[in-house]
Amino acid sequence: MRPPPTLDDLHALNAELLALTRAGLPIEAALCGASGRGAELADVLGQRMTAGASLAEAVRSQGDRLPATYGAVVEAGVRSGRLPAALEDYARALARAIHLRHVVALAMVYPLILVVLAWQLLVFAGKKLIPAYGWIDPDRRYPLEFFRWEAGDGLVATLVVVLPLLVMLGAWFCWQRSGAASRTLSAKAGWLRWVPGVGRVIRLTAAANLADLLALLVTHRTPLAESLRLASDASGWPAYLAPCAQIADAIGRGEAVRDQSEALAALPSAVSMALRTPPESNLLPRMLRGAAQQYESRAAAAAEGLSVTLPMAATVAIGGTVTLAYALLMLTPYIFSLQEIAAWH
Repeated sequence: MRPPPTLDDLHALNAELLALTRAGLPIEAALCGASGRGAELADVLGQRMTAGASLAEAVRSQGDRLPATYGAVVEAGVRSGRLPAALEDYARALARAIHLRHVVALAMVYPLILVVLAWQLLVFAGKKLIPAYGWIDPDRRYPLEFFRWEAGDGLVATLVVVLPLLVMLGAWFCWQRSGAASRTLSAKAGWLRWVPGVGRVIRLTAAANLADLLALLVTHRTPLAESLRLASDASGWPAYLAPCAQIADAIGRGEAVRDQSEALAALPSAVSMALRTPPESNLLPRMLRGAAQQYESRAAAAAEGLSVTLPMAATVAIGGTVTLAYALLMLTPYIFSLQEIAAWH
């Protein structure tokens, strides 16, 4: 079974496709002969296209190995006649996703090391230091008494060495899973979405994708109902699927878009405002491009701010909590012993 492609593999493949489409070169032969990162994925797509599949069909044939959004982006680019522009927008979104992973990793390294060291010091204190207070009050039980009375040398070694290794292996496993290409730019981004600030960047990126792809499709005379379905599918944000489908269905019934208040309210505000414009005004493509630029700049600013604030916040929150807990557990026996000595007569 082939390993799933990573974000870096998808980024390399997208860059290869972007270069080929800009140059107007045959895609099939170039993909089959690709080398370097993403070559295995490119070769599979090239073989599918050689067998008669379109690029969008070849991408979708990979199933869960590639994000569904990528096939939708390719299809939207082909429908609009501007595949290079669609791939370029997706390249920026991929670069931001890779940057977010690196930011989160750097933010978590120091707190994780601090947690491991504090845990090892606690085990050592419970095994070696706590017994020194036993002569003061043999009947008193301290917070680290478990290590003193019940933990043998084998268990202590396990707690000091094996448990931290398991924690680090678990962190590495989560990191590897978050790098799968199928888990990026969407609600499937896994635990990364729950890191404060990351979900906002992903949402803004999805809003930029939605607005930009809508602008591409509408500019090239793709019917608005079809454009809404394609763009929402390619945006990478599942919350946009239902309202866009509702508006598309309303258009099919001959109803006005501006009357779909509930569905419009569920879309990004700038996109909603653009869709409310009268069709005869011809302002929709321009307003959608402006919305895409707005969300793109906000996503870039949010990602840049996150790279500064997240490491500090993680260090203060996790490191500070661990340090406080360590101090309390270590000082408790000392304070109790002073109280006991003070009570002697």
